[in-house]
Amino acid sequence: MKTPGRIVKSMAFLTKDTGKIPNDILRGALFDVDYDEMVIVGTLSSTPCVSTIMLPFIGKAHVAYIPQAR
Repeated sequence: MKTPGRIVKSMAFLTKDTGKIPNDILRGALFDVDYDEMVIVGTLSSTPCVSTIMLPFIGKAHVAYIPQAR
C-alpha cells in the first residue's frame, strides 16, 4: 500500500536537479588563481534518471585541469 508513495518520493529525489541551469552552476565555480599547477577534482557523482525505464544511471567522474588565471 505504501509503494506509490515510495515511488513518488524516489522520483522526486532522482529528478531534484532537473531544473538547474548548468551555466549558472559553472559560473559559480570560477575564481581567480595565481598558480598554474594541475588541479584535480575527484569523484564527481551523477545520478541522472533514465526516463525510458524510470531508473537511475549512477556514474562518477574525475576531472583534472591546469588553470590559466581562472
